[in-house]
Amino acid sequence: MKSIITLLAIAGTLTLALAGTASAYSGTSCPYYGQTVSPSHGTTGEFSNLRVYGTMNCASARYVMNKLRVQYRRYGRIRGRFSDGYVTWNGYHTSGYGWHFYENTSSTSFSFNGSTSHWDY
Repeated sequence: MKSIITLLAIAGTLTLALAGTASAYSGTSCPYYGQTVSPSHGTTGEFSNLRVYGTMNCASARYVMNKLRVQYRRYGRIRGRFSDGYVTWNGYHTSGYGWHFYENTSSTSFSFNGSTSHWDY
């Protein structure tokens, strides 16, 4: 009887561990929409579908997204490496309009959709 209880306890622990890993991988959705114009480059960027991973929370992700939007306004594009004033973020284009940025030392990351449109002067 002890071995059955022990096996059930181990199975329950593994199930919780796997569920926690799956939810950390899928990320937490944070309501966010931002539109930024880059007048010197003739583009408008729309940023949406913000998701956080690891220990990052939505407020921190919104702070970083606002810094990313400032970068977009200045350069007219999303750069793969930037600093928000606290940490350096490394990112890559995932597919379509998707982007994923991560920070090496804190195991935090976020993803979002970013589309641009060109307009004439």
